[in-house]
Amino acid sequence: MESSIWTGTLTGFREKAGGTVPVPAGVTISVITASLALALLAKVLDITGKRKGFSGNPERLGALLDAARSESTRLTYLADEDIRAFNQYLECMRRGQDEAGW
Repeated sequence: MESSIWTGTLTGFREKAGGTVPVPAGVTISVITASLALALLAKVLDITGKRKGFSGNPERLGALLDAARSESTRLTYLADEDIRAFNQYLECMRRGQDEAGW
């Protein structure tokens, strides 16, 4: 797989995830989904805070917006980390070693 899941296409990843060749799937798909959901949440919070009739707490909204953006970004790194760990595991298995303790 690519060095980063974020440089490929969703179509390519979906095809690999649904194929018969071993690829990281469950954790990576979950992390990607969560990252995208948090990005969407950040968008909604940003739009909400800019509405004329917004009567909520702007500081609280800002904190939630920052947290959603931060966690979405953090999850992008975790998806790539899961892929690296999976590839390392496969390499260990190919060499007949179980260095990861699995």
